Amino acid sequence: MNYDRLLFIFLFSMSFTFAISPFVIGFLYKYKVWKQRDELKIIENQMKKKPTPRMGGILFIAAVFFTTIFFNWNRQYTYVPVGVMMMAGALGITDDFLLIFGRERTVATVKDSFRGIVHDGLVRKIGHVMLIPWRAYASLFSGFNSSEGKELFPHERIFIYLVISCMVMWWFYFKLNFPGKDILWLPFGFSLTIGALMIPFIILTVFTTTIAVALTDGLDGLLANLAIAAFGGFGLIAITQNAVPLALFCATMIGALFAYLYFNIKPARIWMGEVGSVALGATLATVAVLLNRPILLYVIGLLFFIDFMSTFLQVYSVKIFHRRLFPIAPIHHYFEKIGWDESKIVIRAAIIAWTLTFVGVWLSSK
Repeated sequence: MNYDRLLFIFLFSMSFTFAISPFVIGFLYKYKVWKQRDELKIIENQMKKKPTPRMGGILFIAAVFFTTIFFNWNRQYTYVPVGVMMMAGALGITDDFLLIFGRERTVATVKDSFRGIVHDGLVRKIGHVMLIPWRAYASLFSGFNSSEGKELFPHERIFIYLVISCMVMWWFYFKLNFPGKDILWLPFGFSLTIGALMIPFIILTVFTTTIAVALTDGLDGLLANLAIAAFGGFGLIAITQNAVPLALFCATMIGALFAYLYFNIKPARIWMGEVGSVALGATLATVAVLLNRPILLYVIGLLFFIDFMSTFLQVYSVKIFHRRLFPIAPIHHYFEKIGWDESKIVIRAAIIAWTLTFVGVWLSSK
């Protein structure tokens, strides 16, 4: 491993991010690219915050893209993480744009289809019949809707997350000449030969990680700190595997996130928004899959999945039992609601994240 190159990549990515930050941040403030989600207005600390632009994730996405293209382009290892990052970022920026500038929308239900079948003309009747499966699928995620009703709906996001997850699976399982691609690595010398079951496992891992990481964005500096720890862990694993392009890619991401964090610590000048959080989750999962260590996402990224489960349980508790488990979810907002200072939550989460990272790197060597 050429550590001089590793340091150069890290410093270049960080410097690039700092260099473009005045232009990006100035643009976001000029056009008032801010909107706080209505559900956060029950938290006193959130209501005291000044308007803060979203879409700050553009900073580190641009830095990682150009640094990788110029200094670390590798068709086998960095082609897919960059592609996934750009696809997920495009989804996120669409979501952010609709939240801020879009018009309120509603989700058509299966009942709407049946009403249309009864009352509309023949052509529209056929359309309503064809849309019944899609509208039934949309109803499964109705509890995840935000109160604004402007951005992408949960079922729309989830469909795109699945497309991204399938792309990662296809590249890993069918395109890469990867020895033991049917074998699920486990620590302490264990492994499971699961054959074609690796296909749904990879899809599920990328899918859940993308959602979990996106849900963790909500406090100044929280997601950036946790993402730095996670990419740091997988970067160390890449070094031990001599997977040089992936180690350099993780260093690129960490450098860009360090610069982004400079503007995101409390009080934040920018928030990464969906464009950044969705890109981070999908890219992190892709790196873990390419290193054949997807199982370690559930160790190194445990805090992401705790946030995810708190939201999941909250939504379905309301849907099934008509009662909330927490005053608000994800759980980092619960701690804020009960009186923890925002900085205390972020620092404690970062300490736990780095501990989990070191445990994950240790497990990888076993």
